[in-house]
Amino acid sequence: MAIIPIAMFLALFVGIILGVIRSMKIPVINQILSLYIITMRGVPTILLMFICYFVLNTGSDPRTAAILALVVSNGAYITEIARGGIEAVDKRQREAAKSLGLNLWQSIYYIIMPQFILLVSPAIVGQLVLLIKATAYASVIGYIELIKMGVNLMQATFLPLPIFFYSAVFYFIACHSLKKIADYIDSNVRMKIMGEKKDY
Repeated sequence: MAIIPIAMFLALFVGIILGVIRSMKIPVINQILSLYIITMRGVPTILLMFICYFVLNTGSDPRTAAILALVVSNGAYITEIARGGIEAVDKRQREAAKSLGLNLWQSIYYIIMPQFILLVSPAIVGQLVLLIKATAYASVIGYIELIKMGVNLMQATFLPLPIFFYSAVFYFIACHSLKKIADYIDSNVRMKIMGEKKDY
């Protein structure tokens, strides 16, 4: 299951960078990104895995193909989440930060980022949970992930119930842990904001 952390990190990185670029509304680039997002919304992740494995030159490496498909697919959704979060932060707050003498990076760190995290964390966690579940599709291109391992074990032991029960437990723990981490970050950011408000 090594593809999960790699795909999650890359999808977040790609999505947030493209979300920032999309929020700048650069005409030609924005149109290209819009086409990318619309396309990814209409193409199933499992089909992307077939394309990445059989069409693109991934060296017949199912692991690389699976990661690429997961990043391309989920990165598009995270791009829109990030763009929405950036645009939801009132621009007047940036002007107020400038009037207080904060430079660009201080404004981003103290004003924009805390609100951005609070706005986007629920949606991003939901998308990352979908990414974790979508890793099960990697078995269709020959990658030995959890479900594929379970099928192989079942064929050898003829014990489907315990094998798939433990598989389900793993997915539950992974997804629930992600939510707990997000809740922890969310509560810390809220405490930081409240602390800064008290300072005023």
